[in-house]
Amino acid sequence: MNRPSRSLAILTLIFTGCDGTTEPGNKKKAATPPPQTPTEVLAQWVGTWKGKDYFKRAEWTPKAKSFDVSLKCEWMLGKKFVEERGEGDGTKWFYIVGYDEKKKTYRDWFFASDGTAMQSTGVWDPKTRTMTWTSDMGDGVTALTKARFIGEDQFEWSTIARDTKGKVFLDMGGKRRRLK
Repeated sequence: MNRPSRSLAILTLIFTGCDGTTEPGNKKKAATPPPQTPTEVLAQWVGTWKGKDYFKRAEWTPKAKSFDVSLKCEWMLGKKFVEERGEGDGTKWFYIVGYDEKKKTYRDWFFASDGTAMQSTGVWDPKTRTMTWTSDMGDGVTALTKARFIGEDQFEWSTIARDTKGKVFLDMGGKRRRLK
């Protein structure tokens, strides 16, 4: 599999919680209680989003770059899962996220037009309003994604993929804003 294509797979491992603030430099608004139940956590992503993502220079991305992304997230299967369809950097993707009641963890599945396919597991921290995703990228490389909402209609995320020796294969992130 092409390494930059794998890099794009991390693009959507960004789901998170809400910390009740607006963008840096803006006044704080009243904090809303953090989502607690899986349905409340997943509900945060439903909507239409636009944003700007970036790749920093790393093994799989020899050139740093930024690009626009757009995505739409909708409930599916009785509000047990959220379906995301997105586009960015010339690639389209389909992404499903949900909560596995038996395993007591969040799970996701990602499929892209470039042939990339992967899955991750996530842990929700309501205190920090952060979702932390872990993905086995193959060849001894593990990706760790930290994502959080900053306000009810925007979130930011970052991903670092390293091997067991600490070599960085991917360093990317971005910000998204809900349109509706």
